[in-house]
Amino acid sequence: MRLAALLFPPAGLIVLWKTRGISIARKLFASIAILLYTVVYLVLVLAVMWKFFGLQYEFRGGMFPHFTWRKTLPDYEALEASRAGQKAPAAQTDTGGDYWNGFRGPARDGVEVHPGIGGDLARQHHEVVLDQRFGGDARARVLG
Repeated sequence: MRLAALLFPPAGLIVLWKTRGISIARKLFASIAILLYTVVYLVLVLAVMWKFFGLQYEFRGGMFPHFTWRKTLPDYEALEASRAGQKAPAAQTDTGGDYWNGFRGPARDGVEVHPGIGGDLARQHHEVVLDQRFGGDARARVLG
Protein backbone atom coordinates (compact mmCIF):
# COMPACT_ATOMS: atom_id res chain seq x y z
CA MET A 1 0.00 0.00 0.00
CA ARG A 2 2.80 2.44 0.86
CA LEU A 3 4.63 1.73 -2.38
CA ALA A 4 1.47 2.37 -4.42
CA ALA A 5 0.92 5.69 -2.60
CA LEU A 6 4.53 6.76 -3.22
CA LEU A 7 4.61 5.85 -6.92
CA PHE A 8 1.12 7.07 -7.84
CA PRO A 9 -0.94 8.70 -5.06
CA PRO A 10 -4.42 8.14 -6.58
CA ALA A 11 -3.69 4.40 -6.79
CA GLY A 12 -2.52 4.52 -3.18
CA LEU A 13 -5.88 6.00 -2.15
CA ILE A 14 -7.76 3.24 -3.94
CA VAL A 15 -5.60 0.52 -2.38
CA LEU A 16 -5.99 2.15 1.06
CA TRP A 17 -9.79 2.19 0.94
CA LYS A 18 -10.01 -1.36 -0.50
CA THR A 19 -7.84 -2.79 2.29
CA ARG A 20 -9.72 -4.47 5.13
CA GLY A 21 -8.69 -4.40 8.76
CA ILE A 22 -7.85 -0.68 8.93
CA SER A 23 -10.12 1.57 10.97
CA ILE A 24 -11.99 4.46 9.34
CA ALA A 25 -10.08 6.98 11.45
CA ARG A 26 -6.73 5.63 10.19
CA LYS A 27 -8.01 5.57 6.61
CA LEU A 28 -9.09 9.22 6.89
CA PHE A 29 -5.75 10.24 8.40
CA ALA A 30 -3.83 8.34 5.70
CA SER A 31 -6.05 9.85 2.98
CA ILE A 32 -5.24 13.37 4.18
CA ALA A 33 -1.53 12.51 4.22
CA ILE A 34 -1.73 11.07 0.69
CA LEU A 35 -3.59 14.16 -0.57
CA LEU A 36 -0.90 16.44 0.89
CA TYR A 37 1.78 14.25 -0.67
CA THR A 38 -0.05 14.49 -4.00
CA VAL A 39 0.68 18.23 -4.17
CA VAL A 40 4.41 17.57 -3.74
CA TYR A 41 4.19 14.71 -6.24
CA LEU A 42 2.56 16.95 -8.88
CA VAL A 43 5.17 19.66 -8.42
CA LEU A 44 7.95 17.11 -8.87
CA VAL A 45 6.31 15.63 -11.99
CA LEU A 46 5.91 19.10 -13.52
CA ALA A 47 9.52 20.00 -12.65
CA VAL A 48 10.82 16.83 -14.35
CA MET A 49 8.66 17.46 -17.41
CA TRP A 50 9.85 21.08 -17.55
CA LYS A 51 13.54 20.25 -17.11
CA PHE A 52 13.88 17.16 -19.30
CA PHE A 53 10.91 17.06 -21.70
CA GLY A 54 10.43 20.72 -22.70
CA LEU A 55 7.20 21.51 -20.88
CA GLN A 56 6.60 25.27 -20.75
CA TYR A 57 4.07 27.46 -19.02
CA GLU A 58 2.50 30.75 -19.94
CA PHE A 59 -0.01 33.11 -18.41
CA ARG A 60 -2.91 33.77 -20.76
CA GLY A 61 -4.66 36.40 -18.70
CA GLY A 62 -5.97 34.22 -15.90
CA MET A 63 -4.92 33.48 -12.37
CA PHE A 64 -3.28 30.13 -13.09
CA PRO A 65 -0.60 29.28 -15.66
CA HIS A 66 -1.34 27.11 -18.69
CA PHE A 67 1.09 24.29 -19.41
CA THR A 68 2.04 23.81 -23.04
CA TRP A 69 4.68 22.22 -25.21
CA ARG A 70 4.79 25.23 -27.58
CA LYS A 71 4.34 28.79 -26.36
CA THR A 72 1.81 30.97 -28.10
CA LEU A 73 3.69 33.43 -30.31
CA PRO A 74 2.27 36.88 -31.04
CA ASP A 75 0.92 37.48 -34.54
CA TYR A 76 1.75 41.14 -35.10
CA GLU A 77 0.47 41.20 -38.69
CA ALA A 78 -3.01 40.09 -37.60
CA LEU A 79 -2.93 42.62 -34.77
CA GLU A 80 -2.07 45.50 -37.11
CA ALA A 81 -4.73 44.38 -39.60
CA SER A 82 -7.31 44.33 -36.81
CA ARG A 83 -6.28 47.76 -35.61
CA ALA A 84 -6.45 49.16 -39.15
CA GLY A 85 -9.97 47.77 -39.53
CA GLN A 86 -11.08 49.50 -36.33
CA LYS A 87 -10.16 53.00 -37.47
CA ALA A 88 -13.63 54.44 -37.84
CA PRO A 89 -14.99 57.96 -37.68
CA ALA A 90 -16.40 59.13 -34.39
CA ALA A 91 -19.91 58.03 -33.59
CA GLN A 92 -22.56 60.65 -34.23
CA THR A 93 -25.04 61.49 -31.50
CA ASP A 94 -28.72 62.06 -31.94
CA THR A 95 -28.72 65.20 -29.81
CA GLY A 96 -26.64 67.21 -32.26
CA GLY A 97 -24.41 70.03 -31.13
CA ASP A 98 -21.15 69.60 -29.29
CA TYR A 99 -22.22 66.83 -26.92
CA TRP A 100 -20.27 63.61 -27.01
CA ASN A 101 -19.70 60.80 -24.56
CA GLY A 102 -16.73 59.06 -26.12
CA PHE A 103 -13.85 58.06 -23.89
CA ARG A 104 -11.09 59.76 -25.88
CA GLY A 105 -12.95 62.76 -27.27
CA PRO A 106 -15.09 63.31 -30.34
CA ALA A 107 -12.34 62.32 -32.81
CA ARG A 108 -11.12 59.50 -30.52
CA ASP A 109 -7.61 60.92 -30.57
CA GLY A 110 -7.31 61.88 -26.90
CA VAL A 111 -8.11 65.56 -27.47
CA GLU A 112 -11.22 67.08 -25.93
CA VAL A 113 -12.34 70.35 -27.47
CA HIS A 114 -15.22 72.15 -25.83
CA PRO A 115 -16.24 75.77 -25.36
CA GLY A 116 -15.65 75.75 -21.60
CA ILE A 117 -17.94 76.55 -18.69
CA GLY A 118 -20.77 78.82 -19.73
CA GLY A 119 -23.32 80.93 -17.92
CA ASP A 120 -22.79 83.07 -14.84
CA LEU A 121 -20.33 80.66 -13.27
CA ALA A 122 -17.47 81.78 -15.53
CA ARG A 123 -18.05 85.45 -14.80
CA GLN A 124 -18.50 85.27 -11.04
CA HIS A 125 -15.61 85.89 -8.67
CA HIS A 126 -15.01 83.04 -6.25
CA GLU A 127 -12.90 82.98 -3.12
CA VAL A 128 -10.15 80.35 -2.99
CA VAL A 129 -10.88 78.22 0.07
CA LEU A 130 -8.05 75.71 -0.35
CA ASP A 131 -4.96 75.88 -2.54
CA GLN A 132 -2.90 72.70 -2.32
CA ARG A 133 0.23 71.81 -4.30
CA PHE A 134 1.05 68.16 -4.89
CA GLY A 135 3.45 66.34 -7.16
CA GLY A 136 5.62 68.58 -9.33
CA ASP A 137 3.61 71.45 -10.76
CA ALA A 138 0.19 70.03 -9.95
CA ARG A 139 -2.20 72.12 -7.91
CA ALA A 140 -5.68 71.58 -6.54
CA ARG A 141 -7.92 74.54 -5.78
CA VAL A 142 -11.26 74.54 -4.03
CA LEU A 143 -13.43 77.56 -4.69
CA GLY A 144 -16.14 78.71 -2.29
